[in-house]
Amino acid sequence: MNKTVMRWVLPLLMAGTVISPTVLAADHAADEAAIRALIAQQDAGKQPPRMNKFVFWSGAYQRPVMDGEQPTPRKPEPGRPGAIEERVPNSQKIRTIVRRIVVSEAGDMAYEYSDATLSVVLKSGGQATIPTSTLRVWQKDAGQWKVAAFFNPGLQD
Repeated sequence: MNKTVMRWVLPLLMAGTVISPTVLAADHAADEAAIRALIAQQDAGKQPPRMNKFVFWSGAYQRPVMDGEQPTPRKPEPGRPGAIEERVPNSQKIRTIVRRIVVSEAGDMAYEYSDATLSVVLKSGGQATIPTSTLRVWQKDAGQWKVAAFFNPGLQD
């Protein structure tokens, strides 16, 4: 039995209280459901909450952007379908398909791996659809799941 479980379960057992493994699993199921709900809200246009110390890295930037610093953009790639310079601002829509969510044993951190489809309206009047995948780190802060890090190597914005 690992130290975290021993630290919490042993005193309860000594007090005569028993926690079944299904209760612990149910807690993680609730955490996963809460994260999935935040992802669904993102797909509906509402950004999930973020930690104050947040890391974001996409294919549009030369290196990760940390804690609100100014990003260093990569050189534009004109002619690439859906290139950021060709998009109508704020026209993007995303549809996420969660492939895996893993909640830490302590229930305070999780990671999510998802595939997504990003649709954008182009200044030319057309539309581009861009398949992509993401890795997101979630951290529980005061009982609320928040994004701590977001990595999307293929997303060009």
